[in-house]
Amino acid sequence: MKLALGVVAGAGALVGAYRRQRVDEDGALREATRLHTTRKLLAATDVCTGTFIGPAEHDGAAEEWGS
Repeated sequence: MKLALGVVAGAGALVGAYRRQRVDEDGALREATRLHTTRKLLAATDVCTGTFIGPAEHDGAAEEWGS
């Protein structure tokens, strides 16, 4: 009986650790996607409004569209 409970508890701990890792990975992917979207939106805003400060910013916005 103790052995069975030990096996079940061990399996439960493994499942919990697996799910925790998946949630952390999903959160990291969500953050990376949010940052990428924000960068694209800022580049599009700069291109549409023509608010470039200089050629370096223009090149940065153009590169942003290309990535």
